[in-house]
Amino acid sequence: MREYETPFGLGVGLRQKKSNARNKPALVEASNYKCEPDSVRSIKLPRTIRNVNTNWPYPQLWRTSIGTFAATHDTLYEVSVGGAWTTLISGLVPKGPWHLVDFKRYMMFVNGAERIIRSPGTGNYVRYAGNDVPLASCIENLNGQAILGGIRPTWCCRTHDEIEDLSYVAWSRIGEISCCPRRENDMGYMKMNWDGNVWMIKKLGNHVIVYGDNGITAMMPFDKGPYFRIKDLFPFGILSPLAVCGDTKTHFFLDSRGFLWRINEEHAITPLGYREFLQPMTGSYPVLSIDDEKGEVYISTASQSYLWTASGLGGPHDMGVSSVAGSPSSSLGEDVLLIAHNTDAAITQHEFVTDIIDFGYRAIKTLYWVTVGTDTDGTVEVAVDYRYNKNEAWTTSPYKPSSPEGVASVIFSGLEHRIRVRVSNPSAPFDVDYILIKWKGPDKRFKRGATVATAAQGGRA
Repeated sequence: MREYETPFGLGVGLRQKKSNARNKPALVEASNYKCEPDSVRSIKLPRTIRNVNTNWPYPQLWRTSIGTFAATHDTLYEVSVGGAWTTLISGLVPKGPWHLVDFKRYMMFVNGAERIIRSPGTGNYVRYAGNDVPLASCIENLNGQAILGGIRPTWCCRTHDEIEDLSYVAWSRIGEISCCPRRENDMGYMKMNWDGNVWMIKKLGNHVIVYGDNGITAMMPFDKGPYFRIKDLFPFGILSPLAVCGDTKTHFFLDSRGFLWRINEEHAITPLGYREFLQPMTGSYPVLSIDDEKGEVYISTASQSYLWTASGLGGPHDMGVSSVAGSPSSSLGEDVLLIAHNTDAAITQHEFVTDIIDFGYRAIKTLYWVTVGTDTDGTVEVAVDYRYNKNEAWTTSPYKPSSPEGVASVIFSGLEHRIRVRVSNPSAPFDVDYILIKWKGPDKRFKRGATVATAAQGGRA
């Protein structure tokens, strides 16, 4: 009986949607893996600078023009080059997550209940005493202009009855922090076209994007005058107050339905998908963080995370990553600073599972060998999911150890299969370049004449 040999690619990571075509390279699980071109690579646990006992989504971390800062729900810290944390101010009123605006020597932190400033004269961190800046959920710097979102109703010595909700945005004059409207009309406020909460404002190009629980809107300054025009970009909001990350060229966000998206400076929104894996994070306060150097996005809850790269999505991972920021000094020995919420996290297993494979042949076939291309020092084990009807639940075979060359004997028949690969020693690096499947087709019901190997069958016999 003729034996076929079919390679299966790994470089695309988890499938973007459940309707992924049979035999199209994709995974349904990539536990503790990240995706790179043409391969999957085992992740490393983050370097935790300090074991902070705090609630999710803290601690938060920022790399600024004057150093690195961190926050828990009620305390702000400065993080030194050596990794030590120095308390700047404590006993703060908890509310929402912290947001930081960086004007170099002048800085302001807001969380919806507090406004903490760094005095440019003394360098001390104190509560802002004026009433010309509203309490706000978030704040951003647009070319020297402060943009605040989710503003509370009382400020500028009077109450604006029309801004009782938190879908308003206010802005200051360039070079100032005050947001009180005045005769020159160079400061102001406006309501978004959607009701709800403004959760985050992030600069994108020469604009800012306003993210809320019921919509996403671009605010664009006019060429002349201190005014803004708005453009609604998306009919849904984001899944949590920190479900956005990115730089001034690209943002990533997780919408309220659990889909991952990317948006560029031209406001082109690209669907990335992955709702199958990310929608279960609903109710668990997902946080998005980006490694600016690598362009990799962490999507995390308190207990687990996924990692998106340009090659695809990997995960879940045995850790919750609350923040990522650029390293202030190479002496820290890391490209980035990663703050893990569950700092006692340990990698329990490296395992991936392929999507459905039927080799383009809708009859019963038998798998015999699976070759795993890896250099790991751990013992590679292989199992097979199989079923005889597309509507049946999967049955998983026992795991079989591979030879030192990475070849495992797995003799199981079925109409459809999925391949499972894991390493017995979770501390061993486990990078996999490819898998190769050898199989036969004893079921001749749908064959007539000479057998021809199709592209889906690997193209060779």
